[in-house]
Amino acid sequence: MRTARGLGFLIGMVFLVTLDGFGAGKLDRPEVVGSIAGITGTVKVDQHTVLPREAVFAGDRVSTGSASGAFLNLRGTIAILVENSELALVRAGDSTTMTLMKGAVEIRSGNSQPALVNIPGASVIVRSEGTFPSICRIASVDKSAVVFADKGHVEIHGTGAPTIVPPGKSVRLEAGVPQAAGQHAGKVSGHIPTGTVQHEGKGTPIVLKLSDPIYWEDLVATQGNGRIRIALEGGSYLNIGARSQMRIIQHDAQSQQTAVELKLGTLRGEVVKLAKGGKFETRTPTAVIGVVGTVWAVTATPRVTHVWSVTGDVNVKNIDPKISGEVTLHTGQTTSVQLGKPPNTPTEAPASQMQTQVAQTNVEEGAGAAGGGTAAGTGGGTAGGTGGGGAGGAGGGVAGGGGFSSGSLKMISLAASGAGVVTGGVSIHETNKANDSLKSADSSLANAAASAANAQNAANQALAAAQQASNIATATANNINAILQGCGCVSPSVP
Repeated sequence: MRTARGLGFLIGMVFLVTLDGFGAGKLDRPEVVGSIAGITGTVKVDQHTVLPREAVFAGDRVSTGSASGAFLNLRGTIAILVENSELALVRAGDSTTMTLMKGAVEIRSGNSQPALVNIPGASVIVRSEGTFPSICRIASVDKSAVVFADKGHVEIHGTGAPTIVPPGKSVRLEAGVPQAAGQHAGKVSGHIPTGTVQHEGKGTPIVLKLSDPIYWEDLVATQGNGRIRIALEGGSYLNIGARSQMRIIQHDAQSQQTAVELKLGTLRGEVVKLAKGGKFETRTPTAVIGVVGTVWAVTATPRVTHVWSVTGDVNVKNIDPKISGEVTLHTGQTTSVQLGKPPNTPTEAPASQMQTQVAQTNVEEGAGAAGGGTAAGTGGGTAGGTGGGGAGGAGGGVAGGGGFSSGSLKMISLAASGAGVVTGGVSIHETNKANDSLKSADSSLANAAASAANAQNAANQALAAAQQASNIATATANNINAILQGCGCVSPSVP
C-alpha cells in the first residue's frame, strides 16, 4: 500500500513538472507582432515560404525575392516590403520596431505608437499626426541609406542631433551620418573617361558615370582626354573639355539663376532662352561671362581667358569690379581677358578656330564608354566618332552632331562659315600657350588621382551604394502599387 502511494506521488510530481515545462516554454515563446496581410511572388520568413494571413513574431526575418512583395500589418503600422528586400521584426514596448537589412520598405504609421526602423548607424521614426498617418520610403544598401518623407512626421536619429525630414524631401546617410543636402543641379548625360567629382568641392575625387547626379558646389574635373556633358535642370547643357576643372556654384532652374566657375580648362555652354530677370553667369580666374540664351565656349588659365560666341550674344568683363569695361560678343566673335586688364575689342573668329573650340568640348549625348561618341581628328579634314559624333582636327571641320541639342550643330556651322578670317583677337600662339598650361595641370591632376587611388575606389563604392539606395527608394512607389494589386490588399486611405 505504501509502495502504491509512493508510486502515485512520483507520477503526480512528474506530471506537474511536465506541465510546468510546457508553461515555461509557452512563456518563452516570441511575441506576436502582427501578420502578413498579403503577398505577391515569393515571400519567406526565416527562409521558409509563407502564405498570406500568417502571424509574424518578434525576431522573424521577412524576405522577398525578385518581382515579389509583402504587405505586413504590424499592430496598426503598415510595412510594405518591395522585391529583393529583407526586414527583421522586433517588439520594443508598445512601439513597432524593425531593422531594414537590405532593399526598401514603405512605412505607414498607425494612429497610436510610432514606428521605428533601424538602418546602418541610425534609426528612422515615423509618427502619425493625430489621426493622419505618416508615410515614408526607406532604402538601404551596404552602409548607405536614403529616407524619403512622403507625408507627415519623419525624423532620423543617428550621429549628432535628430534630423527632421520635411514632406517631399529626402536625406541620404552614410553609416548613420546625414550627408549634405546638396541641391540637385543636373546629371551626367554623356562622358568620355575619365572625369571625377568632389561633392561640395571636398573629399576624395569620385569617378563619374553616366546619369550620376551633380549638385550645387560640386567640383567636376577631367583628366587626359576625358570630357563630361552635364544636363542641367531646366534644359541647359555644360560640356567640359579635357584637363579642366569646373564648379557649379548655383543652379536654380525655377528662378533661372545660375553661377558656374571654370577654374581651369575648356567649357562650352548651351543655355536655354532665359526670362526677364534670369541670369546664367560663368566666372574664370580673370573674367565674368554672362549669357541669356546662347551657345558659347571659353578657355581659361590663371592669367588669361578666351571667349567665343558660337550663337547669340555674350557679355564679357574682368572679374575684378575695379577694372572697368565690358564688351558684347555677337555670333562668330571672340575676345580675351588678361589678368588685371579689361577685355579686348571683339573680333571675328576664324572658322577653323571656332570649330576647334567646339571639337574640344564635343561629347555625344548618352556616351559612356571609352572612345564612344567622339573622336578627335588630327588632320585637316573631319574625323567621325565611333558613336556618331565627330570632332574636327585643329584645321578641320566638325562632323556628326554628337554633343549638341537639336539644331545647335547647324547653327554652329552657319556661325563658323559666316565668321570672317580677320586676324587679331586670340592668336593661335596664345592658344598653344594655354594648352601647355593645361598639359601641366593635367600632370598634377593625374598624380593627385594616382596617390588617392585606394581611397577613390572606396568612395566609388560608397557613392554607387548610395545611388543604388536612392534608385530603389525612388522606384518603391511603383512597386508598392504592384504589390497591393498582386496580393489583393487594400491600401489605407491617406488624407
